[in-house]
Amino acid sequence: EGIDYWKNESVPYNKYVKPKNMIAVLITHSAPDFCSPVGFNDFCEYWFRHDSTLKKELVRERQFLTQVFEDCNPALLYYGHFHQSIIEYVNGCVCTCLNEVEVKEITRLL
Repeated sequence: EGIDYWKNESVPYNKYVKPKNMIAVLITHSAPDFCSPVGFNDFCEYWFRHDSTLKKELVRERQFLTQVFEDCNPALLYYGHFHQSIIEYVNGCVCTCLNEVEVKEITRLL
């Protein structure tokens, strides 16, 4: 505890307030469930065997981010949890997964 995980580190979903206006740029750690990568790899499966609630937590987190995405209707989404360079286009939004130490500059908003 305090080194590679923190007590009560989960997202406080019950404190989420739907935005009143569209948000042009959404920056998150993880991603909505429809963004790549989708599903779980062997690395995840290994940790699921060691943490009985992890898979449920990850599914819930991505479902929550899907709701946030739908509520915000962003033009740009940036996330990086998966340490890959991926660009996808979803419903008019440019969804960008950043690799480790990858940087993107947002020079103008639409």
